[in-house]
Amino acid sequence: MGYLLALIAVFLGTAGQVYLKSGVNAAGGLQAGFFRVLLHPHVVLGFLLYGISSLVWLGVLSRLPLSNAYPLLALNFVLILVFAVLFLGEPVTAAKVTGVLLIFCGMALAAF
Repeated sequence: MGYLLALIAVFLGTAGQVYLKSGVNAAGGLQAGFFRVLLHPHVVLGFLLYGISSLVWLGVLSRLPLSNAYPLLALNFVLILVFAVLFLGEPVTAAKVTGVLLIFCGMALAAF
């Protein structure tokens, strides 16, 4: 159950980051005004998802040793690349893919 909760926490945290980025872009960046960005619906949703992720992470920490749980957060790097390409239209390069694959391998070695 701890590993499933970790996956949920990682997914929620990643989704939160994508919404934060989307909201900052849609609001016109910080040069458009801090409070304009802060109150954009995507930014609000991003913070909410990120906050829920933190609460779920407490459940992970109660079930897994920290030395097994923490490396699972490296999955954020994998999902961020996928989500950034799919939802934000960011470019994917061979270097990014290679880096993410190396991170994934290191995470798998450290977490299990």
